[in-house]
Amino acid sequence: MTPIRVLIADDHALFRAGLEALFDSRGGGRFHLVASCADGREALEQLRSTPVDVAILDHQMGGITGLDLVRSFSGGTVPALVLLSSFGAPSLVAEALRAGASGWVLKGDAVDDLLTAVAAVSEGEVFISSGIPKDGLREAMVSLGPSPRELEVLRHLAEGRTTAEVAALLGIGLKTVETHRSHLFIKLGVPNVAAAVAEGIRSGWLPSC
Repeated sequence: MTPIRVLIADDHALFRAGLEALFDSRGGGRFHLVASCADGREALEQLRSTPVDVAILDHQMGGITGLDLVRSFSGGTVPALVLLSSFGAPSLVAEALRAGASGWVLKGDAVDDLLTAVAAVSEGEVFISSGIPKDGLREAMVSLGPSPRELEVLRHLAEGRTTAEVAALLGIGLKTVETHRSHLFIKLGVPNVAAAVAEGIRSGWLPSC
């Protein structure tokens, strides 16, 4: 199995060193740390020049923040973007997911959650630390409404197309479609595509006929 290529960006040197040690000691060969960056500007340069599958970004770095980087790269197929934060307000997490993040990991949970999060988002899933209230997150995301791209994905899924067919039609990567689909599941509070279509109609996101 090809290792997942990971970039870390955090402006706290001690915490960043801890993340590096985490991947080294517990990675089990599943991950390859390609870059460890001290700020957002360095991360931006690395992301533009280095192949990366998953970027782990400090939400509140000085200068270019993790959220700034999410907004810069959210339209592409890679990398998947995970934000690290000491805070877990559902409104903050919802804003990040709407901007294109694939995950939110609380710094206090990083030892337990981060490797799982990286593996999950590399497969197109969305990972949220268990400390984030699920009901509050769903309410916050519903209040934002679906993004235009999420609506496109939902409409194509409602027409019976597979994720691969949707990716080809929209000219985006398969994992990007899967991430949009995961966002829709969170917003609609559903476990699968059929339920998402039914709830999308009930919520007025899709026409009833």
